[in-house]
Amino acid sequence: MKKFLFVLLMLFCIIGCQPIKTEFKNVNNISELSNIIENNDEVIIEITKDTCPYCNELNEKESKLNRDIVVYKYEINETTTETDMEFLKNNFDPFEYVPTFYYFKNSEIVDYLVISDWSDPLNELKYWLKKVE
Repeated sequence: MKKFLFVLLMLFCIIGCQPIKTEFKNVNNISELSNIIENNDEVIIEITKDTCPYCNELNEKESKLNRDIVVYKYEINETTTETDMEFLKNNFDPFEYVPTFYYFKNSEIVDYLVISDWSDPLNELKYWLKKVE
């Protein structure tokens, strides 16, 4: 019985002590992005661009985030149309720079983050995520 309890306790510690990872989900198109915003009470959206060096730098570091949240990523690329860009400009105010993070609550932007400290962008993102959680 003691062995069983010990094994059970060890399994609980191993399973319960796994690091929390932030989940990043790619959004494939504007329609999907719109649905995500409309169908979630609270949601975080990251707008990036495939040719943006800052976006690529941040992508490499984002795996180190230890937050129990989901961030939806929409990437502007060669398949992005003018209509898509108009949607972004009309629904993501301000929309000037990438990468930018937006926190939506009840389909409205409550807060946003444009990374300004590129010496430590991950720390700036962590601070902002803590603020909006």
